[in-house]
Amino acid sequence: YGKSIRERCLALIDIAHPDFREQLLAQAKANQYISQSQPGKSFGSIYPAELECLHTTKNQKQVFVRPIKVVDEDILRSFFHKLSDHSVYLRYFRKLKSMPQRILQTTADVDYSSDMAILALSPPDAFQHEMVGIAQWV
Repeated sequence: YGKSIRERCLALIDIAHPDFREQLLAQAKANQYISQSQPGKSFGSIYPAELECLHTTKNQKQVFVRPIKVVDEDILRSFFHKLSDHSVYLRYFRKLKSMPQRILQTTADVDYSSDMAILALSPPDAFQHEMVGIAQWV
């Protein structure tokens, strides 16, 4: 409910057996369900579920911390639109009025070994999370 065909394809590829992900990604691109520029790096990697945890902040707010997934592009876009102009400039070293799809894809599609991003989501037990923080290293 409420998800685009692109989001559904990426989610299904994400949960498929690793042996079939590359083929499914190619078929989704061929059928134009997802962009030809979708990198697909995360589909060749194992999601590090051991990094998922609940964390309590200094002001006693609980957040769910986990590695980013390729299906997180939309919550990443929503997070971007909540940032101040100054925060956007400090993160991307330029002024941006909207988040380019290319940046969303490279941020959300990581291989979990040479690049990684960790999200903080709130509330921790809700189906619809709001992203409240991100840490990324490349």
